Amino acid sequence: MRRLLATLLTATLLISCAGDSNTYKLQGTAKNFDDGTKVYVYSIKDSNQPKAIDTLSITNGTFEGTYPKSDSISVNYINVEGVQANIVYFPENEDLKATLYKDSIGSSFVSGG
Repeated sequence: MRRLLATLLTATLLISCAGDSNTYKLQGTAKNFDDGTKVYVYSIKDSNQPKAIDTLSITNGTFEGTYPKSDSISVNYINVEGVQANIVYFPENEDLKATLYKDSIGSSFVSGG
């Protein structure tokens, strides 16, 4: 009986935590970048002026940030410290995955969930 109760309680807890969130994640893989390299995330909204919304750090070839969902349309881009290029993407209010290539930044991309 206790196992059944514990199982039901655990299942209820997991289901209640799986609901819609007000945030989305940007998770990335950064190929051949050094640990500690900064990844800057910018947003361009109504004023057409870029605004830095986050600074992430590459650790073990990965980086991650969490951002609020928005009903407005915007264009975001990623800029990597020491790289003279940007990776443009449209936030879609769902988790996103980025792949950054140090040797070929033009081949880098962001894709939706």
